[in-house]
Amino acid sequence: MKKLILLLVVLAVAAMWQPAMAQEHEQSIFQVRSRDAGNPPPELVALCAEKEQEVPTPGVILQTIPLNAEFWSFRTRASDGLVKNEFVRKVGTSAACGYLVATGDGVVLALYGDSEVAGLTLEGWGECDLPIAGLPSPGSLTGVCRMLVDADPEQGIAGGIMTSNSVLGEATGSFWTIRVIWE
Repeated sequence: MKKLILLLVVLAVAAMWQPAMAQEHEQSIFQVRSRDAGNPPPELVALCAEKEQEVPTPGVILQTIPLNAEFWSFRTRASDGLVKNEFVRKVGTSAACGYLVATGDGVVLALYGDSEVAGLTLEGWGECDLPIAGLPSPGSLTGVCRMLVDADPEQGIAGGIMTSNSVLGEATGSFWTIRVIWE
């Protein structure tokens, strides 16, 4: 009797999951290396000033940082994933803005990005946690960033997320995983 009840429970759970599985959206995943292209153009400086009004992180903006970046494909060693070439081919760009925001808990880096990768335009907001100061170089901050990708029905994008392992400062650059979820 116990086996029959267990079997019925398993079948009931499977029946509930089946409709959810059928509704799963297709996804595309990109892994890219970003690097600072330097010299933000006047349009990016103006965009960052305009976006200050939309910063979702509550607090006082201490500094606005225009981030003119390029996205590059990279090559890893198949046996263990060690990055062997960080800049194989330029695959996109990012006009981004960093906002150092004083909050009740300290300083947070709010992040806006308007990026292009593989012919897709991705826009969204996020934050960076940069807990490591002084590594890999004395003037650097190292940590992680995460951004939500806005839905864009014209491109068929339901949403997405971008996450990174980032260095800001003297050696600005990040390794990003970009997950685009399709409608």
